[in-house]
Amino acid sequence: MDRSWIDDANHISAQYLDGVRAFLDFAFKDRSSESCIYCPCTSCGNRLTKSRRDVLLHCIRYGFDQTYKVWTCHGEGEVNPAVANDNMPMRWEEELELLLRECAYTEHTDPGPSGNEPHRDDENEHIHHGSKGYRKMLEDVEKELIPGCKKMSRLSFIARLLHLKVLCHWSNNSIDLLLELLRDALPDDVVLPKNFYEANKLTKDLGFTCKTIHACINNCMLFTGEDVDREVCVVCGEKRFTQGKDRSPVKKLRYFPLIPRLQRWYVSSKTASSMRWHAEGRVDDGKMRHPADSPAWKSFDHRYPTFSEEIRNVRLGLATDGFNPFGNMSVSYSIWPVVLVIYNLPPWLCMKQPSFILSTIIDGPHGPGDRIDVFLQPLIDELKELWYDGVRTYDASTKEDFQMRAALLWTISDFPGYGMLSGWPTRGANACPVCGLKTHSRYLKNGHKYSYCGHRRFLPAGHRMRFDKHAFDGSMSFDGKPSRLTGAELLQQLQDMPTEYRTVDLIEKRIAQGSRKRRRGVDGQQQVWKKKSIFFQLPYWSENEVRHNLDLMHIEKNVCENVL
Repeated sequence: MDRSWIDDANHISAQYLDGVRAFLDFAFKDRSSESCIYCPCTSCGNRLTKSRRDVLLHCIRYGFDQTYKVWTCHGEGEVNPAVANDNMPMRWEEELELLLRECAYTEHTDPGPSGNEPHRDDENEHIHHGSKGYRKMLEDVEKELIPGCKKMSRLSFIARLLHLKVLCHWSNNSIDLLLELLRDALPDDVVLPKNFYEANKLTKDLGFTCKTIHACINNCMLFTGEDVDREVCVVCGEKRFTQGKDRSPVKKLRYFPLIPRLQRWYVSSKTASSMRWHAEGRVDDGKMRHPADSPAWKSFDHRYPTFSEEIRNVRLGLATDGFNPFGNMSVSYSIWPVVLVIYNLPPWLCMKQPSFILSTIIDGPHGPGDRIDVFLQPLIDELKELWYDGVRTYDASTKEDFQMRAALLWTISDFPGYGMLSGWPTRGANACPVCGLKTHSRYLKNGHKYSYCGHRRFLPAGHRMRFDKHAFDGSMSFDGKPSRLTGAELLQQLQDMPTEYRTVDLIEKRIAQGSRKRRRGVDGQQQVWKKKSIFFQLPYWSENEVRHNLDLMHIEKNVCENVL
């Protein structure tokens, strides 16, 4: 069958449409017209199933995947296994086994300096280390669950069982009872874990670790580092533990280390190649399709050429917001997850849930407010390490080590979250972070709210609406639009500001300034900044073109709900 139509850029040409219809006839030859098949458009990439009509619409709208010339996902005959593996969508259990097999390959075949012994890095332990638990995992990958059954390995069964536990909200006791029933029903040569505790060891061997750090009930400090043995908060004096025999902490922070999770993206050759897409697979034609096409990304590359030369260095975005985990609006409880987005990946992967990195979980019952910086300390420490020194990482696609570095480009949040992360008050007379002290606002005495006006200053000079008195507030507008602050000007405004992550300094400066005194900034102007954000610890943060982004869809949803 002639498949030259796949490369046709005109998705409504007769040749292209005839080719898509021929593909659909081939894919549905053994299926009913109401069934679904993998969609081969560039958006779905044979990962999602669609009906015949939806596949046709997707192929017209997004185009047919030009790399998909052998239709293995739709019943085409035996082909080169390498080609089939590139196109066939994988289940998450298969990806897990592929990742572990490649780790085993690199562990046994990566020669050291002498060419005889496997390479080991004593300063920074690689993911493909040779620990006892890890070797046990490799054995479980190759070991069949039931002798003679090729469908599932012992590792896949345990991983799938833990996945079902989370999806179906099973208790630990129910897993223990289920495993006991399976051991009684299956032959003796089927080796299963005795209980949930043994099955849960799998996550630790895979590196899915979580650090639990105690925190002050008032979000003043973390009991870590030199404060790990303290019993009370140095800021507010609240106790670290509850009263009673169990001595449980009053508040906890759950932090998932970032470095091993970034390294894991390079352990599999499939994901490692995707991490280079922004430099190798992106079409640079001046159109905005990916953050790599933005002026902020290109400006960052221009300022830090040594970082941008290594295309495997990671670019990250940070998003956070609070939600009620109980789904009950009558219960006032807010838990705050902090999620990282990897922008090295192509658009159809970086915005998918499996690609997100859950970095931090901040317990409730109340949100952290301006003191969210206290809970971001572990993440910032790792980001500084990844910027200054990097970490030795193995790339399975090239079979070589490289020094991986990472940078945080910006944050993404709604408007209240913007104020928490940036330190600029997003309420009151100067609520606009871009206009700053030049925000045009007017307090409505009867409505008891601020009204933000003065938008005519953004129009071109001499625009007719600048002279229209009657349609506005009875005055003409000749002001120019406010200029954006440079990095040096921003740091000058923040030079005397306290920080929310140095708690001792914070309380001393607040006592010295007085809680009711208006802070004065540069040249005697009123200082409206609430804090100096912890992100300014990153050496590149002040020079970033865009530091904080607003989630427009999120804001529209909030505004609509409040209006209704």
